[in-house]
Amino acid sequence: MSSAIRSFAHLAVPLSLAVIFVACSSTMYPEPQPPGKTPLDAIPSSFLGTYIGSDEDTLEISPNGFREVHIGRDSRHFLLGDSIKVKWFAGQLFFNVLNDNGYWVLYLARAEGDAIYLSALNAKDCVGRLRQICPVEEVANDDGSLDYYLLSPTKKDWRKIVREHLPKPTDTLKALPKK
Repeated sequence: MSSAIRSFAHLAVPLSLAVIFVACSSTMYPEPQPPGKTPLDAIPSSFLGTYIGSDEDTLEISPNGFREVHIGRDSRHFLLGDSIKVKWFAGQLFFNVLNDNGYWVLYLARAEGDAIYLSALNAKDCVGRLRQICPVEEVANDDGSLDYYLLSPTKKDWRKIVREHLPKPTDTLKALPKK
């Protein structure tokens, strides 16, 4: 699976891939981000279509969710609902996925031309600056080492986080021509 498809897929797999996503991201949230913004009922039209990753796997995005199509493997469907929330803020979609431990993981997506640009906030990379912006809790695992960061930013905090480009690019999905 390409890193682009894997990144986007981790947004929508609340149970089966949450463990993999958490391994890739050390940042979680107690509620869907940004707080106070109402989740969308549908994915905006600028994101709809079929996209491809570097390994030829595809992602089909519809108003109510998306479908991963893997070469030589089964495809999977993911629908917006209680464990997948999409919000619009600061010119980006915030894709929130509830994981097994009851916290939310997050990717930001921006549609531009024939591509979707994904980014994520990895607190480990900018924890000092994040502590100046919002509450940051370090959560340890059973052996006492850092497991993940739990962030509680406000909408105002998110404006600073986005303005300072703290979420870093993770992948780009390229649109396939419409049939």
